[in-house]
Amino acid sequence: MLELNPLKGYAVGNSGKIIKTIDGGTTWLHSTSGTTVGLESVYFTDENTGYVADGNGTILKTTNEGGVFIKETNSGNPSFTIYPNPTTGYITVETSAIPTQSQLSISNLNGEELITRPITEPKTQLDISSLPQGVYFVRLIIDQSVQAGKIIKQ
Repeated sequence: MLELNPLKGYAVGNSGKIIKTIDGGTTWLHSTSGTTVGLESVYFTDENTGYVADGNGTILKTTNEGGVFIKETNSGNPSFTIYPNPTTGYITVETSAIPTQSQLSISNLNGEELITRPITEPKTQLDISSLPQGVYFVRLIIDQSVQAGKIIKQ
């Protein structure tokens, strides 16, 4: 687990609630999430940048220490879905395309490819339980098309 500051912490919950402490939990401040859905996971990569996810794959990002969280969006329409997100062990990648020469890769935030696998079926389950907690990029290459998404490993 990444420990940035022993006095700073975040918690998420129902109705888009995000709270933050900077004094070890004595007091809590509310952050703006911009959503009313139940949030399930929070992970910070450094003092400023953090991610929050719900159970349906929505990911919110902050770059100002949790002051405001903004929904992450993909450009274009992704041709695949990843679930559950966040996850603790397995993910399922499902595509509407018929994979022929297809490849799936998972990279960390530094761009290092940690898992690479050929895809031969429209639905593929992948074990990521050996990866540490954090945010990962999922890239799916089908023929000449590249689609990308993010997952949170709890």
